[in-house]
Amino acid sequence: MVGPHYSRREFLLMLVFLSSCQVSEKETDPDRTEAGKGSCEDLSQVPEHDLKVRQTFAYVKESPIAENRCDNCKLWLPPKEGRDCGACLLFKGPVFASGYCTYWAPQE
Repeated sequence: MVGPHYSRREFLLMLVFLSSCQVSEKETDPDRTEAGKGSCEDLSQVPEHDLKVRQTFAYVKESPIAENRCDNCKLWLPPKEGRDCGACLLFKGPVFASGYCTYWAPQE
């Protein structure tokens, strides 16, 4: 029996999405963590494993591609009122609106 074929990117996105479904809101919402209360660069409360995930996706705080920024990606979670940092569906911790990673996907 042959199943559907997925690109590597689609497979990784599905894997990350499914694994994030089992994470509590506190762990994914930067406003509910210490890192979300301060600078978008404060990763002191992000576990080592999650820092490696950010590195795997090559996240940077300034996009090298002007039109591809976190704040126009479909995986972007905007900051809540009074906050500077947003978040991403792919990894934990604060995210710059001007950031970018290799899994950037245009908003539909």
